[in-house]
Amino acid sequence: MKFIINAQTLQTELAFLSGVVANKSNTIPVLQNIIIASENTSSLKISGTDLDVSLSCQTEAAVSEPGTILVPMAKLLAITKTLPKTADMTFQSLENGGAKLTCERASFKLMAPEFEAFPEIQEPKEGAIEIPTDIFSNMIASTIYAITQEESRYTLSGAKVEIDETSMRMITTDGHRLAKSENKEITSKTTIRSRKTSLSYGRRSKPRNPSRHQSRPAQL
Repeated sequence: MKFIINAQTLQTELAFLSGVVANKSNTIPVLQNIIIASENTSSLKISGTDLDVSLSCQTEAAVSEPGTILVPMAKLLAITKTLPKTADMTFQSLENGGAKLTCERASFKLMAPEFEAFPEIQEPKEGAIEIPTDIFSNMIASTIYAITQEESRYTLSGAKVEIDETSMRMITTDGHRLAKSENKEITSKTTIRSRKTSLSYGRRSKPRNPSRHQSRPAQL
C-alpha cells in the first residue's frame, strides 16, 4: 500500500479517533493501532476500536497502491504534530506490518502487527439511517446525565433510541431519574447505545474544524 496525505488533514482525523484508540485502560497492545484502508484512488478509511466503541472516518488522499495497513496511533499523532500543516506525508507499507513514513527530509518507521492480527470491526447493517451530527449531539447532551454508571445495572447503562414514522426519541434512566429527548425531523428503528458510545460520539461530534465535519452524518 502506498499513499500521500496532507499532515493537517491526517492530524484532524487522528484527533477524532484518539479518545477510543488512546484509551489508557486498554491493555490489549494491538488495539493501540489504527487501520488505514484505501477506499479508492482519492480517499482512505481510518478506523480504530477498543472492543467497546469503534470509530471510522473517511479522508482525502492520493492512493497509488491500494491496500490496508496497521499503524500505531499515538506515535503517528505525535509525528503529525511536529510537521508543518501544509506538508505532504508519504506512507509505504512494510512487508512484516506497519509502514514507512517520509515527509520532506524526515523519515520514520511505524512498526505494527500485520493487519490480520487486528479484530474485525463490524460494518453498519443495511438500512442505516443518517442523522445530522448536531441533532444527535444535542440529544446525547440532553439525556446522558440519567444513564447509570453502576456496572451491575447493565440494562440501564445505555440510551434507548427509537425511530418511527413520527419522530426519533432518545430515553435514558438510572432507576431514579428519567430523561427523554425527541426530534420530529428524523423519521424507523430501535437500538440501545452504550453510555461509552454516547460519551465518545457526543465529544467528537463537536469537531475543531466545523466546516469539514458538520456535514458528516451519524449512522445507526
